[in-house]
Amino acid sequence: MKVFLCLVVVLATAAAKTAKECEDAFTKVAGSLTLNQVCNKLNELDLCLSKLSINERDTEETQSVYAVLAANQIKFDCGTKGSDVRRDTQIITDEGNVEFLLSSDKDVYVSRVSRESTSILSMDKDVKECSSKADDNNNKLTDLTKLTDQHQIDINQLRETLKSATESSIKVAVLNEKVSNIGKLSDDVDKLATDLDKAKLDFATKTKANKDDIDALKKEVEGDITNQIKQLQAELAAAKKTAGDAKTAATGKITAASMPSGSVVQFVQRLNENAAGSYCGAGADTRCLSIPHYGNNLGNYRRTPIFVEITTKLDKSKLMVFGNIYIYTIGGSHFYVDLKRSQQGKADVSMTEAHRKTTIADEITGGHPNIGMGVHVNPMILDSPSVPKGTKLRYTVWVASWSSGRMVVGSYPNNNERALNMMYIQEIAP
Repeated sequence: MKVFLCLVVVLATAAAKTAKECEDAFTKVAGSLTLNQVCNKLNELDLCLSKLSINERDTEETQSVYAVLAANQIKFDCGTKGSDVRRDTQIITDEGNVEFLLSSDKDVYVSRVSRESTSILSMDKDVKECSSKADDNNNKLTDLTKLTDQHQIDINQLRETLKSATESSIKVAVLNEKVSNIGKLSDDVDKLATDLDKAKLDFATKTKANKDDIDALKKEVEGDITNQIKQLQAELAAAKKTAGDAKTAATGKITAASMPSGSVVQFVQRLNENAAGSYCGAGADTRCLSIPHYGNNLGNYRRTPIFVEITTKLDKSKLMVFGNIYIYTIGGSHFYVDLKRSQQGKADVSMTEAHRKTTIADEITGGHPNIGMGVHVNPMILDSPSVPKGTKLRYTVWVASWSSGRMVVGSYPNNNERALNMMYIQEIAP
């Protein structure tokens, strides 16, 4: 079973050639290691670093390499080396930031952002347990086969007994025929013939009864054995399938399609900063909006230039949309915030309308200041658009105000205060 290792390391600017050579020697073979070889190669990296001089080990680059070593020793259960690693080390990977907080008086721990992982060692253990159970079931099946063979031998012996009994019955019949032809014999001879007839009848009756009992017992035993064999074969097949599935999961590459329900498949963010010279922005990025009197009418919401987009990777996935938006209100009036989903070829969908239970609800978030002022709002919604993978969706911030007038979004109405206005989307496996 091959293990794919992806080590992307952010090293310090002041490079130490000897530490870099230790790291390069490990990285060169990392992609072709088996699970059983990983810890040995990590120990070789540890030994290589330990041979550096005191000055070389004290460099920031060497400490970064030690951080990589410690992280992989934890991941593959090889033991940790935290004494020489500087604290607050970050490693940037293609799946997110991995932060290692290391010190001599604290346990090593690893935190991942937006990533679910599966323990390969645990899966390997499950595969071995399934294989052991399959071996036990196979031994039981062998014992049942031996028992069946013994039953067959016993049945053959009974058949030989029945054959002998049948031959005896024929001989008795021949003897009776000869006695009848003799004619008149003494009373003793007649009595003997009568006794013989009675004995023959009794023997035949008992023989037939015994044969019926034996046949019934044979059918019952054969049926029980057949059912038990079928049941054991089904259990063995199920165990093999479970082991095969576990092995496939352990050796397969994690993809968006293979992630379990509730996993974060991807994370998207967008910066909506006003980069124009004027706080009102310009063109399609106009930040000074003319707002009509709301009047409890969702049609009086107005679009802002603040949005975030995503292209889905799974069918019917869920989308968590959220952000941090700056708004300068129109006097001391109610203000309202909504999110609308846009999809090419379809009308915009208000998240307030799509998710509310009554028409009384008319905003995702909002407020009612006493005077005109700058406020931060955090619209958030978990949306289930039920679209196929590869669909591009945009979520845009819309605003409204009870009092009509000019509303500024993204900054204070001068150049002294501007916000980043970040928007985010998480795609979640269905």
